[in-house]
Amino acid sequence: MARQEELFPKPDEAISVHPSRAEAPLWIRRLVLWSEPGDVIREITFRRGLNVIWSPDPGSGAASLGQNAESGHGAGKTLLCRLLRYCLGEATFASDDQRRSILAKFPNGLVGAELFISGSCWAVIRPLGQTRRHLVRRETALEALLDSKDPATGVAPLVEALNTVVQPSSLSGIIPELRDDSSWLFALAWLVRDQENRFDHILDWRHARSESGSPVSSLSKDQVLAGVRAMLGILDDEEIRLKNDRQRLPPRRQGLDRDLIYFRRRIDELRTELLHRAGLDQDGALGGTLDLAALQVIAERRLRSAEQLVSSRPFASEIAAARRELDAVLQRSAVADRRHKDAEGNQELAARRLQSYMGERTDLKVQELRESHGDLCPVCFVPIDLALEQGCTLSTKRRLPESLADEKAELAVRIEECRSAISHYQAEANNRKAELSLLRIEEDKLRGEIADRESLAEQQREANERQRSDARDFERRLSEFGELQDRLSKAELDLLAIEDREKKLGEQQAVLRDRHSGVMRRFNEIYTYVCRGLLGSDVEASIDLTGQGLQARVQVGGQAMESLKALAFDVAAMLMGLEARAGLPAFLVHDSPREADLGESIYHRLFRFAVALENLSEQPPFQYIITTTSGPPAEIQSSEYVVQSLSGSTVNDRLLRCDLR
Repeated sequence: MARQEELFPKPDEAISVHPSRAEAPLWIRRLVLWSEPGDVIREITFRRGLNVIWSPDPGSGAASLGQNAESGHGAGKTLLCRLLRYCLGEATFASDDQRRSILAKFPNGLVGAELFISGSCWAVIRPLGQTRRHLVRRETALEALLDSKDPATGVAPLVEALNTVVQPSSLSGIIPELRDDSSWLFALAWLVRDQENRFDHILDWRHARSESGSPVSSLSKDQVLAGVRAMLGILDDEEIRLKNDRQRLPPRRQGLDRDLIYFRRRIDELRTELLHRAGLDQDGALGGTLDLAALQVIAERRLRSAEQLVSSRPFASEIAAARRELDAVLQRSAVADRRHKDAEGNQELAARRLQSYMGERTDLKVQELRESHGDLCPVCFVPIDLALEQGCTLSTKRRLPESLADEKAELAVRIEECRSAISHYQAEANNRKAELSLLRIEEDKLRGEIADRESLAEQQREANERQRSDARDFERRLSEFGELQDRLSKAELDLLAIEDREKKLGEQQAVLRDRHSGVMRRFNEIYTYVCRGLLGSDVEASIDLTGQGLQARVQVGGQAMESLKALAFDVAAMLMGLEARAGLPAFLVHDSPREADLGESIYHRLFRFAVALENLSEQPPFQYIITTTSGPPAEIQSSEYVVQSLSGSTVNDRLLRCDLR
């Protein structure tokens, strides 16, 4: 041990505290838990420097069979760390299940803390139970804030003040997914890691099981790395710009690769189609722009020919001649129809006359009978004697037999003339009807010829239109073919430009990383110093910034010490903050940091190393809180460094002095 102390330089010889960091920029003085306002469950007073929260594990002495089980676990160490985070601005203090359990026990419970930010005292009180009243006030004691009737302030004023102790104060320019006021919450995730992460990786801080609500939970490893580098001072605005520019290139390159695949496939498809439609040999075509030029000549010729065909009037002369013939037939039909109707009219008129004459002949017969018999009226056939006796309104003039005979002869002539006229008009009507029938047959024939020619003309017009449509489609496809060739050429040039740009950006980033080599060299020195302080001077340790990110390494005798990486990384970052080389306050909380490959001697060195750091200035310029079940070194167990002892074995010794199950 003495040899180790001789070989290992004292902290004040290896670390130079910057004057601006001699006063710890952030430290917690008190944490108070109330079951309800005024009823304190537990109060813990912290100090600057090392603070140990110890829940002793009874060890082998309690390993006898049948003995009541005792354990250093279940005492509330992790809940205490979560409550510290809660009072420092994090959204929650436990998982949903644990919050419900605490709410059931303490519906009006509160937690409060007094902390110093850049020398100013701040008090914060936040609810554990059902109230939603979050209070923050500067230069006020906890008890005064508890008794105040002030309206709720929320924690935004506190987070805003805490943002002033980290640099950069806003990470939104580096990590766009973060709000402008999230710089402190990012740092808090690093400074107070989830116990569930078990120090597995230097950049693993928040576990999904903790349900912390930290903005870091949704970030990728690359985004976390960018934030860490910014806070360590090894990432400036120029490198951020280059990094962002370079990150935008892969999606663009992938998009261009997809475009190139599509352009080439579509060009091949269109070339095959166009050559086939043009009747050109696929193998005999020249390809490229020569293909395009040859096809453009064909397209122009086809479209010009199709336009001429569409403007023509197929079968126009034949249809016009047939229509003229049809008009002549229609005129002849109209004349024949008129004559037919005239003949039928004349025939009907003659028939009526014949009927009239036949009536007159009947009258003459009656008259003849009356003259010969005298007993009947020729009109009504009433006996004449009766008519004479009773009187008759009709004439009773008697005709002479000679005039009656003459009248009958004359009537017979007229009847014969009517019959002859009827025969003549009937023959005329029949002739005109026959003529109309023939004309209608001819009319139907001409109409059929016209319809056939018009159908052929319509078919020809449709064929011409299809030919024009095909020519236009050919022209459109050819236009697409040419446009795709242009886009392919442009995409190929763009891809070459992106590859060239990516190469240049990589070279510029390498130059910037070299510019930060001084900071990285110091960080590596401090990281190595911490590792050797914990493991001995023979340890091989380094931390490097490469294209793959921050690479931490710790080896003793060829064996990797995985758990120590995260511990040493955090402590080294805290020391970088003391030297004002990193934008972090010298504040750190480690919840049960002992892991499988962290033996007791190494673990004890961690405590002694923290104690030695207190000598860096008159007052310890940092605050380092460690919860542990493994006992710290004997000289620390009964000292001021142990600020709170807890136990999971008895209810009263648990953090909340109750059983939450």
